[in-house]
Amino acid sequence: MRDFLSTALSWTVLACGLGLPLEAQDERASVFGEVVDVRVVNLEVVVTEKGIRVTGLRPDDFILTVDGKEVAVEYFTEVLGGRAVLRGDESEALSLPALAPGEAVGTSYLLFLDDYFSEPTHRDRLIDKLIAQLPLLNLEDRMAIVAWDGKRVEMLSTWSQSVASLTRVLERAKGREAYGLQRRDEMRSFDLARAIFEKDEALLKERFPDEVQLTGGDGSFDRLGIDERQRIALITDQVKGAVLAASTTLRSFAGPPGRRVFMLASGGWPNDPALWMTGDRTSASFEGEYPWGERLYGPLIETANRLSYTIYPIDVPGLFSLTGIGTAQIGTAGLAAAGLAEPGVQKRLDRNRDEDATLDIIARKTGGRPFLNAASLEAFQRIVEDTRTYYWIGFTPDWQGDDTEHRVVVRARGRGLDVRSRQSFSDLSRQSEVSMMVESSLLFGSLPGATPLVAMLGAPERAGRGKVIVPLRIEVPVAELTFLPVQDGWRAEMELHVAVLNEQGKTAEIPVMPLTVQARVPPRQGQSKAFYATIKMRKRKHVVVVSLYDQLSGKIMSTRMDVDPRDLDPPKRRDQRE
Repeated sequence: MRDFLSTALSWTVLACGLGLPLEAQDERASVFGEVVDVRVVNLEVVVTEKGIRVTGLRPDDFILTVDGKEVAVEYFTEVLGGRAVLRGDESEALSLPALAPGEAVGTSYLLFLDDYFSEPTHRDRLIDKLIAQLPLLNLEDRMAIVAWDGKRVEMLSTWSQSVASLTRVLERAKGREAYGLQRRDEMRSFDLARAIFEKDEALLKERFPDEVQLTGGDGSFDRLGIDERQRIALITDQVKGAVLAASTTLRSFAGPPGRRVFMLASGGWPNDPALWMTGDRTSASFEGEYPWGERLYGPLIETANRLSYTIYPIDVPGLFSLTGIGTAQIGTAGLAAAGLAEPGVQKRLDRNRDEDATLDIIARKTGGRPFLNAASLEAFQRIVEDTRTYYWIGFTPDWQGDDTEHRVVVRARGRGLDVRSRQSFSDLSRQSEVSMMVESSLLFGSLPGATPLVAMLGAPERAGRGKVIVPLRIEVPVAELTFLPVQDGWRAEMELHVAVLNEQGKTAEIPVMPLTVQARVPPRQGQSKAFYATIKMRKRKHVVVVSLYDQLSGKIMSTRMDVDPRDLDPPKRRDQRE
């Protein structure tokens, strides 16, 4: 568990007269929420030649490899201008999905508004452009809208095909508070502290040339103080929260019809938080201490690829959008020529490039395109154009449920043809699937399809400075579990997942306890038994989600509680011998 949360779980089980030995169980296939069982991996493939779309290809014109080994194309449909096309004798490949020639193929656009990193002016400008482009929706298309404020993901609109309704939702979204200015103040505070520290760098080198804590592994000077490291850890945690929020959104909208598009309106997510903050790699702190790139954004990429979503990231700040010049094209000389060569602009430019790298890697790994700078203002129009002509290719992997990521490559036979599609899929285990689902409920506030679970908190006990142990009683509705006959009676298998979120939007790793419930006779309807646990947490507000997962039926029972130990009964001193 992370120290910032100091959350731990210990378990005490009551026999309760059912003969309830609890045993660890093997992992099996999983479902999420309303039983979304992914069997086929779908790839939306765009083929171009010198930037022009290539149409009319057939299944045998593609080479599909998984981890370097060629696999058969089991499903194939060409979509041209938003309609399915069948060319000649293509009976050897099943249509995916079962579409008749000429049938319209809708697109489900899921819009994620980042209110945590975005500044209100930039966000509202993007929303105004989106509203103006909403009439581009076809009759078969739909859109859902969510917003994230750093703590919770709020659904502003479920799937809707009404331009008028979506317009009203987006207009109201402009009234939401955006926290990008606070993120900017954090960055300025860091820059000021670093500038003060760097003035003394030469003196420190002279006085402490051999001190280990001041040098990196290669002998370079480590210019990061404790406060700086804390700020890098802070921005890293903030980005992890953003990744969790976006992944949560995808999983909560896991099964819409048609093509699935995730429009990620990002307020500026660093690709490498440590480099983004400091601007150099001359310190020891960069030797694997902080995650970056695919290590940081992997959960979002994996979730999108797993659920067949193409991500189109949109650059909300658009720092140089008014000039129409991409940040990668601007150097020091270009800044001077544009009249922008002032203190701090080069550093901001470098940070903007790092943010652009984030959007580029997310788009590239999921088969989408990033919309940066001035292009962000026409994002929806270009996304619509990009998602109406493509090839739909599907195959069925040999699922193992071992959390392995597999690389997927699609190539077109023929010279000069460029192919764009998602590049991987993850074979998630059941435990990983359920843990992600429970973690998602921290931000969305509920679990799709979950049966209510009764849980109660007891009086806390002191457990060190600023920490308490909170007893947790769970009423397990054993009659709701799926029991199978075994040699000595009846058996049900379940897992207990507990997720905790603090006021800063930080989560701890979700502990999972596999359980086996054995009974001599099947439980009676309405019968339940008590199960006890304890949660160790700091004396501050938390959100706690407790979920039971029935492994045999896939049924989920869950409850969500807002917990503030200070509002519970006065804490007692915990026996130190315990």
